[in-house]
Amino acid sequence: MAQTVIGLDIGTWSVKAAVLESGLRSFSLVDFREHHVPRDPTGEAIPGDLPAAIDATLKGLVDRSALATAAPGRRVLTREIELPFADDKRIQSVLAFQLDGQLPKSVDELVYDYYVLQRTEEGAKILCPAVERRWLAEYLGELQQAGTDPRIVTLDTLAYAHIVNHLGLPPSDEPLALVDVGHTTTSVAIVHGGHVQSVRTIARGGHTLTLALMNGLGLDYGQAEHLKHDGVRLDGFTPDGVAPAEHARRVALVEGALQPILRDIRMTLHAHANRFGHRATRAVVFGGSTRMPGVLEAVGAALGVPIEQPRLSKAAWSTVTAERATDLVMPKATGLALRYIGDGPDTRVNFRKDEFAFVSDFKALRDRAVWIAGLVAALLVAFFGRQYIQYTALQKNHTALVAELEHFTGDVLGKPTTDFDAALKRISAPPDTEAESVFPEMSAFRAFYDITAAQESVNRGGPLLGQTERAPGGPLEPPPPDDLGLDDPFDPMADPSARAPEAGAGEAADASRFQIELKQVKIDLKAGFIKGEANNIEAIEAFIARLRTNPCFRQVETSDTQRVSFGNRSDWLRFDVKVTIQCAAPKAADKKATAKAKKAGEDT
Repeated sequence: MAQTVIGLDIGTWSVKAAVLESGLRSFSLVDFREHHVPRDPTGEAIPGDLPAAIDATLKGLVDRSALATAAPGRRVLTREIELPFADDKRIQSVLAFQLDGQLPKSVDELVYDYYVLQRTEEGAKILCPAVERRWLAEYLGELQQAGTDPRIVTLDTLAYAHIVNHLGLPPSDEPLALVDVGHTTTSVAIVHGGHVQSVRTIARGGHTLTLALMNGLGLDYGQAEHLKHDGVRLDGFTPDGVAPAEHARRVALVEGALQPILRDIRMTLHAHANRFGHRATRAVVFGGSTRMPGVLEAVGAALGVPIEQPRLSKAAWSTVTAERATDLVMPKATGLALRYIGDGPDTRVNFRKDEFAFVSDFKALRDRAVWIAGLVAALLVAFFGRQYIQYTALQKNHTALVAELEHFTGDVLGKPTTDFDAALKRISAPPDTEAESVFPEMSAFRAFYDITAAQESVNRGGPLLGQTERAPGGPLEPPPPDDLGLDDPFDPMADPSARAPEAGAGEAADASRFQIELKQVKIDLKAGFIKGEANNIEAIEAFIARLRTNPCFRQVETSDTQRVSFGNRSDWLRFDVKVTIQCAAPKAADKKATAKAKKAGEDT
């Protein structure tokens, strides 16, 4: 069944609505409407007339549930932010922190979202639009007074990207500028590869031209607006019934007011070229103010690029018959309707979130509560069924491990047991003789301890903490607590701030020069692999030198370092170290001497 989708462009001069019929795999433009918004003699909007104008535009449309509109650009605060990652979940988690302090209002007073302008290997460049919560509440209230409640409220300039593929333009790899010269604002969006790269809203438009005629000729606003539409041409022709001298005077006033708009559009395109390294080579120009003869040509001449006029009514999916003047004001409303059905790249920015979320979305959940409850029950059954299977597998694994423990303790201790604690206590006790040793001299725990002790020694600028001189193959005892300065001598990850102040002023000053942070330590039977970061190359060299003092670390090798900067860390170095672990066995002569000394002691 086809769905009626409405794109509502709420302008300051008129309200436009594009109506699409959307099916499962296709859509068509079936209607386009425009209704003028009344203004007082000074050009200001008449309070309370906007809901009536919206309702008049949508008159006869019973189903208004699928509706998308946009916050006007003059009401939106935007900031561009560069992040060292492009994952959406991470962007959402840091967005409030990044925006805090960059906007003139607190983030608690704003509703904000983001749009990814560019993704690179180094991260992402994102556009963050935000609107005031109080204004958004009033705006939605006016729309509800008009008998409608939009599901989507997005940024108006982002809607233009949805019409690019429907303009009938020849394919090109160059950026395309879409320029909407409206009544009070001129909006510019630069699209490249189907994605928006730059947006800007200029606070000048046709209203500026009307004010120039009103002030220059001593007219009221309504008279000047009528004169602008019917009594001025910028294409070199003179309207019927107008004296050439009088027309020249009007043209001078209009061109003088138009020049700042053209200058700002041109500067926007230049700024984009400087930032992204490629300039827009063509432009699509539209908007209510381009209905004045000659304005399109003036924009093209100012930009120095070929310009196109949109003819959306001529698209294959359109059943609307429209004149050229109507086609010039259709793009934004049509783009918003296409945004709703997801035809285009931007399905991200929507200010209907948090307390402003679309109410009917929750109503739909309530209406489908039975179906949802059944789905939840099925998921619970599947979950607990999986847990039962895992529990059964764990039981089998436990039985196998107990059998392994009995076999191991029988071979090592001479008496099989299933008491893990008793076996651990027995095999971890210091052996009375060398022949009773159960484990190799260097364990993974000991290797990890020695590596972190070397890190701590470098950071404190003192000797290698906890490391005592021992001959290869000699006994290795835990360092005494007093030497470590730790609450728990066997906890190498204890908080360094809890250590007793042992170093003097000179050592503290020296320690501040070296900072080593270990990010990852992997140890197997024969090697250790270390990943870390340091504040300078001297710290890395000191760390490697301390590792090499360990008699069980036979080879200590490092790869090329990589310079990184993030947060308050500037120009740190990322490094990888590989350590070959091999403790030399005691020499035969040492064994004989030890045995002889022991025998002499027994004889005595």
